[in-house]
Amino acid sequence: MFELICKHNFGVQATIMEKSKADPKVRPSNHRFYQYGWYYHFRFGMAKHVIPNQEILVTAASVGTKKGQAVFTDAVNGE
Repeated sequence: MFELICKHNFGVQATIMEKSKADPKVRPSNHRFYQYGWYYHFRFGMAKHVIPNQEILVTAASVGTKKGQAVFTDAVNGE
């Protein structure tokens, strides 16, 4: 598997968010916490690595329910 992966040029960006270490204003709900985390990851972490018209794949860890996942996915999509 690693031999196959090594044949391709790709990058990985990851942000690990720990709610207990977040600013108190973003801790009231999971919605607020992930909204801030994803915003800052894409605005400041990803922006310098993405070339215009480049395709990216975004994958998020489980957030509990399909409804919760939809809320966070919509935030990333700007809906």
